[in-house]
Amino acid sequence: MTRQSEDYQKGTPTEPIRFRPIADEDLEFLYLLYASTRLSELAATGWSDGQVEAFLRMQFRLQHTQYMKNNKEAAFDLIISGDIPVGRLYINRKEERIHVIDIALLPEFRRRGIGGSILRSLTEEADERDLMMSLYVEMNNPILPFYRAIGLREIELRGIYYYMEREVNRFSTGAV
Repeated sequence: MTRQSEDYQKGTPTEPIRFRPIADEDLEFLYLLYASTRLSELAATGWSDGQVEAFLRMQFRLQHTQYMKNNKEAAFDLIISGDIPVGRLYINRKEERIHVIDIALLPEFRRRGIGGSILRSLTEEADERDLMMSLYVEMNNPILPFYRAIGLREIELRGIYYYMEREVNRFSTGAV
């Protein structure tokens, strides 16, 4: 087994992960990332490639605009592995909680431990600061068992999304 495949098996990223704020020149990358998360569900529509792309671009613009408008205090970052963008992390650090607005990775960077490493770091931050953590996830997303394993629990179903929360860890080092 190679070192890289051992890291994959352990869910450990092989390249350093860093973040940088998104910029206007990242919009095409962000669109391609968004499209990669939706292509499989649109395969059954029978639409032409042009129709699928037009629909995805419209949906991306709507989502991007909504995120920016409704989360003015949030951090909107690219996830960088080594020197290349591999995903996005949109996060709102509020007084009482850390809310993960969105985390997404390109398909070729999924299941390499990148997202898990980021989310575990966020749970550690939440514990250190005595904060709740929350997010929305589609009810059929295969990541649900991981979210449950790091302490997130389904609070309610909102459309096709679970709203999940991770309670404040009163046993953390920062607890009162």
